[in-house]
Amino acid sequence: MVGLPARGKTYIANKLQRYLSFFHGAPTQVFNVGNYRRKMFGSCVEHGFFDHSNPEGVRKRRECSHAALEDLKKFISVSKGLQVISGMEKGRVAIFDATNNTRTRRQWLIDELSPILQSKSHIIFVESVCEDENIVENNIRCVELVYCIGAHTETARATKLSMPDYQSMEPDVAVADFKKRIAHYMQHYEPLSDQDKEYSWIKTVNGGQQVVLNKIFGYLPGRIASFVMNLHTSPKTIYLTRHGQSVYNLTQKIGGDSSLTAHGEEYATALADWVHKNIVAENPRARLWTSTLKRTIETGERSKSTGVGCELRWEWHALDEIHAGIFDGMTYAEIEAADPEEFAMRKKDKLGYR
Repeated sequence: MVGLPARGKTYIANKLQRYLSFFHGAPTQVFNVGNYRRKMFGSCVEHGFFDHSNPEGVRKRRECSHAALEDLKKFISVSKGLQVISGMEKGRVAIFDATNNTRTRRQWLIDELSPILQSKSHIIFVESVCEDENIVENNIRCVELVYCIGAHTETARATKLSMPDYQSMEPDVAVADFKKRIAHYMQHYEPLSDQDKEYSWIKTVNGGQQVVLNKIFGYLPGRIASFVMNLHTSPKTIYLTRHGQSVYNLTQKIGGDSSLTAHGEEYATALADWVHKNIVAENPRARLWTSTLKRTIETGERSKSTGVGCELRWEWHALDEIHAGIFDGMTYAEIEAADPEEFAMRKKDKLGYR
């Protein structure tokens, strides 16, 4: 990762880790230098620790970077007897989450990692640039609320004020200190540019308003670039709901493409009323997404009439539930009787079962 503090680097790193691990099966780990610093020297440090004219702070931060990189190198290299197999041969991805904001620092990373990789192109710098002060301020202060319709839950987004560094500080004091920390890094910040065209990198500006790619080749780098292009570093509210009761739900069958029952229609009507009062009133440009299955389209149809999705309504195959295969249209009792072993495997790990 590359960029000043409060630019969404850790957010991007963690999202990439989950994406690559879950969707591509690539063993992926994030090495956050800030966490190493907290572990090695404590979390209560003020902005002066990050001042480049503070030799003690520079020494300690360098120690943290070296410790994180050593662990990264161990992760990316897999020992097999006396042979060391590179991470790319094993499909491993390591994310070095730090500012890495000077060319000297990035060259150090390249020099350290090149011997254990097949090519320097396997090192990809992902830079997050933010020129919008409002976004930076939100990254420092904001709390993201995640709602689940039917059973409302709230999830606080990890912001700078919630870091261990500032737990004992008043919010305004913490913000002022963190802005001074940013100022220390800005004094030596060297963004990725044409001077770095020999390396592979992705630059995202203002939360994805502009994305620049340089020397991105291959399947996995292409997937990373596509993911970063579509990733927002500023919070956006997503409302999730299940479809109303379907005919198959009523008969306890799985899969299929059945319509809603009368009870399901009632739910769709109540949902549309909730959407109109809680979403459309404040966000008239909200989008409505459904799967391509009848039960979800019918559930969303009434919400669409309230104004959601009028400009764009999308039906996504990606939102379809996983097909039940040979068990499609069967009840759970019928599946258990026909193939108890498969039934037990699915019940044990419904999310991971294939």
